[in-house]
Amino acid sequence: MRKNSTTLFMSVMFCFLAMGCSHTLQIKNLQDFTLPFEIKEDERKINLGIKSCACNSDQIWYFNTVIESLSSRREFGHLSTNYVEGRGNLKPDFVISVEPHVKYETSGVNFFINFPGGLIFTPAWNGYVYYANVTTNMTIWDGNEKELKRIGIDTPYSIRQSEFDRAWWPIFQFSLFNIIGGIYTSTVYDSDITPEVKDAIKTNYGSYVTERIETELRGLYP
Repeated sequence: MRKNSTTLFMSVMFCFLAMGCSHTLQIKNLQDFTLPFEIKEDERKINLGIKSCACNSDQIWYFNTVIESLSSRREFGHLSTNYVEGRGNLKPDFVISVEPHVKYETSGVNFFINFPGGLIFTPAWNGYVYYANVTTNMTIWDGNEKELKRIGIDTPYSIRQSEFDRAWWPIFQFSLFNIIGGIYTSTVYDSDITPEVKDAIKTNYGSYVTERIETELRGLYP
């Protein structure tokens, strides 16, 4: 009976510590990349050729997110992905390339979130600090492939999140474990959160980049 009580107590304590060290993923600055848009029925629709992206699998996710957002907007007429001049029947108004580059980073402040922050459960109420810095480079050509403009669209997302696999280090506040954990969390990005980050920013990122693309293209009409 005593053994069962001890096991139950340890299980409850483990659950308490796990909850006390966890913070649901949150994107702190989504509002920075939220633009209002207005659909005007009398505007001419943009026929667009989009060149293929020589990207890795992570970049392709961002590329496809932009294409999905472009295809959902009524301001665009015919879209041709993997566009090659002279192939097919599309005569685009513009041709663009979309090349997303993303750098996932951790923050040195995570060391202090571990210690002394762990004393007041900072990983739980603040989360560790991470960043997904996305720069979407775009080149614009006219329908005859004359280069018109190059731009970079920056969307640096600020992330807060902690999971027990990292946040258990603060339990050992005055030990070598905590020092090692603090150094680790402040120098190594937690790649496990990337799929969740993508889910959280997908609509925001796609909409923001699409709105910027349309604004640029409208400004280049003769």
